[in-house]
Amino acid sequence: MTQSNGLKDTIACETRISQIIDDTLSYAVYNISELMENNASFEEVIYLLWNLHLPTQIELKHFVNDL
Repeated sequence: MTQSNGLKDTIACETRISQIIDDTLSYAVYNISELMENNASFEEVIYLLWNLHLPTQIELKHFVNDL
């Protein structure tokens, strides 16, 4: 069994894409649990990660067509 060095060789940086506060994961200020409860699609979440906001229906339609 290998011994863990914790975060010794891990590089960390600040990001606007995701954060963990009090054991709650968020993408661009949207709580992951809420995205799941609202049945956010894969495409909506990818749009969110790329644009830092959820798409409108028109934005989503264009985004999916461009994929």
